[in-house]
Amino acid sequence: MKVGLILCDEVSPELQGEHGTYRDMFSTMLSPLEILPFRAYQNELPTDFVCDAYVLTGSRYSVYDDMDWIRNLNNFVQELQNMKKPVVGVCFGHQMLAEALGGKVEKSSKGWCVGPHTFNIELPQDWMVPVKNEVSLLMMCQDQVKTLPPGSQIIASTHECPIGMFLIDDHMLGIQAHPEFSNAYCQTLIERRMDRIGQGKSAAALSKLNQDPDRDIIAKWIMQFITDRCLQV
Repeated sequence: MKVGLILCDEVSPELQGEHGTYRDMFSTMLSPLEILPFRAYQNELPTDFVCDAYVLTGSRYSVYDDMDWIRNLNNFVQELQNMKKPVVGVCFGHQMLAEALGGKVEKSSKGWCVGPHTFNIELPQDWMVPVKNEVSLLMMCQDQVKTLPPGSQIIASTHECPIGMFLIDDHMLGIQAHPEFSNAYCQTLIERRMDRIGQGKSAAALSKLNQDPDRDIIAKWIMQFITDRCLQV
């Protein structure tokens, strides 16, 4: 099974030695699926749609930024929707699914949302095995989906992010969190962005990084979501 990894950014070069690239992170999370990377942020997108499913990564950019590659990615997501391809969007990718298909993304009035957050499962799905009523996930965002696109429904939320996870027509899954992040990488990002995030919010998030989030559970959910939908095609 081939998964097209749509890279919307890359780990800063000086951090790759310790933390790896985004391809490394997602390849580990989605093992043993075959990962085919495409650098969307360099206007590299699939043209033949041979992949069984697609995953859109996070990014330092906003989905509403006026940039050629973002507009091209917007159009690409619309094509994936027309083809009913299984798609998972993470953070920026989650927001792009909404923005490209008729929803709305804006800066959150609550500011940055970083570190571990509890996602309450509002609408359980059959691919959510093992079953959990809530999961802890790492977050790193300012933007949030404010309006859902047509044909979608919220399946998980957090106190600071009401649209934490959503489905579009049962074949596109948006996750505002970063299940691919390690605690160490999240800590590094918070420390590097502390002036922007704010000292108090940064310190609170860093103090919670001594516990592991439920990344293994979310990885299983994502794998099951992808494989179930590919088998249905």
